[in-house]
Amino acid sequence: MTADGAVELTSFMLEKNKTLADFILATQDIHVWLSKRAGFRRRHTFQDDSGRIYDLVFWDKKVQGVKAMEKLMVVFPDASVHSMINQRTVNWCVTPVFVS
Repeated sequence: MTADGAVELTSFMLEKNKTLADFILATQDIHVWLSKRAGFRRRHTFQDDSGRIYDLVFWDKKVQGVKAMEKLMVVFPDASVHSMINQRTVNWCVTPVFVS
């Protein structure tokens, strides 16, 4: 198997009275910043029937996704989006994608 990039997946619930549309609007500046990071491929955000949000980012390499997330928390420490997320529900991982 050969690695073909990496996937960063963050999932979480929003705080009460917040919507997917609110989240997407609140992350516009973060999306622009992410899209300028080395190795960024694309980003998709969606919500399942339970209300859980999934933020899926594709990178050239796992290390690029990890570095971007670490730096994002420094560059955007007071972003309004942080208070929209129920922090106790956050799951985050970055893993290589393998193709056969």
